[in-house]
Amino acid sequence: VSLSRLGRRVMVLDADLGLANIDILYGIHPVYNIGHVVRGEKTLSEIIMDGPAGVRIIPAGSGFINLTHLTEGQKLSLLSEFETLEDSLDILLIDTSAGISQNVIYFNLAADDCVIVATSEPTSITDAYAMMKVMATEHGTKHFKLLVNMVKDAPEAKSVYANISQVTDRFLKDVAIEYIGY
Repeated sequence: VSLSRLGRRVMVLDADLGLANIDILYGIHPVYNIGHVVRGEKTLSEIIMDGPAGVRIIPAGSGFINLTHLTEGQKLSLLSEFETLEDSLDILLIDTSAGISQNVIYFNLAADDCVIVATSEPTSITDAYAMMKVMATEHGTKHFKLLVNMVKDAPEAKSVYANISQVTDRFLKDVAIEYIGY
């Protein structure tokens, strides 16, 4: 919403394909979702919805187990659908689920920037490190951005960053983490 208010053409892909919820957060009720695109019933442009402040939404479904494991053909088909949108947006935010499933890795590899969102909870810090480890060791990604969420202030956010950076510096060679805020 902030980016849209700054004049950027923003779209959000709810890439938590099995348990999507952006539609709920924005109070919209999609008739169609990315499952219709994957099955070839609709094009991506046919399912896009208007969200708040000019942000456009690509809704995904919730409770559709078949969307949690896309085939290589389905991934390639989706990628070509996204290429048709390039001229109509400035920023595509891809909101993946937590974890290191094949879909999560696929969408992170397709993105220009990988922004890891972490909280001060030990499990969140562990998950953030695990994501960076898999992306770095298995796929060669060496640069990550870290956004710290659900902290009370900047010192707490910087502490989360320091914890993740310390472990990453120790165990992952040549990986850089850019702190982008909280």
